[in-house]
Amino acid sequence: MTSNTESVPERHCQNWRTLYRDGMSPYEIATENGHSRRVVREHLVGDCAHDGEITPVPRGRTHEMSAPECRAVRRQYTDGDSIETLLDWTGRRWRTLVRHLTGECSHEKPVDAQTVTKQEFLRRDPVSPTECARHRRGARAASSVRAYAETVERGYQVILTHVNGDCAHEIDEPPRESAGRGEDISPKDCQAFRQAYQSSPDVEFQDIAEKHDCSPTTVERHVTFRCSHPPEDLLVTDVEAVQDLLHSGSKVDEDVSTEQRDESPNPRRVEPDEQEEPSQQAAANTDTEQTRVEGRLLDVGGVTETIATSLTRAGYETRDDLRDASKGDLAGIDGVPEQVAMRIKLDVGE
Repeated sequence: MTSNTESVPERHCQNWRTLYRDGMSPYEIATENGHSRRVVREHLVGDCAHDGEITPVPRGRTHEMSAPECRAVRRQYTDGDSIETLLDWTGRRWRTLVRHLTGECSHEKPVDAQTVTKQEFLRRDPVSPTECARHRRGARAASSVRAYAETVERGYQVILTHVNGDCAHEIDEPPRESAGRGEDISPKDCQAFRQAYQSSPDVEFQDIAEKHDCSPTTVERHVTFRCSHPPEDLLVTDVEAVQDLLHSGSKVDEDVSTEQRDESPNPRRVEPDEQEEPSQQAAANTDTEQTRVEGRLLDVGGVTETIATSLTRAGYETRDDLRDASKGDLAGIDGVPEQVAMRIKLDVGE
């Protein structure tokens, strides 16, 4: 299944680089040429002895695992190949393989190949007591479990299980204290979660969890401000580019408002003997009441004037109204994003 780098002729190396630049992935090149993906990648990035005219591709470039590659990896594992064999054949990281083998990946269409549970995977590729002790010592010496997990092949969730003592190992190296378990996600990670979730209405907690190698529950806790990080300091508006955009937008709004005030004609003066139509009076009273209601809603976290208007039009006029509504009810209102609905529910309670 694997090939030695030295056995690949230079003309093949040059041809692979050409195919890559023409749009083929390392996996497609490997499948077409009968070599492992790892060997193909080594030649693409220049980890070989060939000095041809076609220069290597940038080493830092990454390639998401395609559905065909995911299918092949699952089938090889189901047929009995070990994780070490797959690591050697693909040249990918341990945690990447685990994500695809257990079905925690995201492809446009379901991959028609059997997945394995994490329990089955760990049964076939167990962490030894010696390795468990090493992970506990390493995590204790590092700034966090996540920082330590970045330095080893095992995935974050596996490391976390053993560092926290949620395994079956009875060893002298103690697990970490429960008091320190909330520090795994740094403020920078938390900010990244929130920014990613606010970037698109199509982003799911699972998508963010896959990218950052943590659980969807962890992502949800930080996105919904149920973590220890300040809710205001880490909003998407903390990014300089967005701050500039917001400030410029506010300035534009102020300029437009000023211009409209300057150009607006003087309001029509109603003489004592001249009465407004009842419909006009009713409309004025309605506008006044709506403004008063919207003003009350502005005290709720996440509610702007625009959102207050949307809530009022939907029949939500008080904090009690918002408290009685579910997050789904609020998110279903036009003009109320899901993350704002979360902020509202966190403020007013259930």
